[in-house]
Amino acid sequence: MNDQKVQQLNIELGEKEAEGIYSNFVLITHSPAEIVIDFSRMVPGVPKA
Repeated sequence: MNDQKVQQLNIELGEKEAEGIYSNFVLITHSPAEIVIDFSRMVPGVPKA
């Protein structure tokens, strides 16, 4: 059997961030060592997000 360590991830959020921030676009990428999640808000009629 393979002995694998259980990894724990602790995330701390400020009170404002814990309430939530609106996003209607997300880009998710990953590698063997990391996961990157980028959130954005795209507003119709605005050329720059």
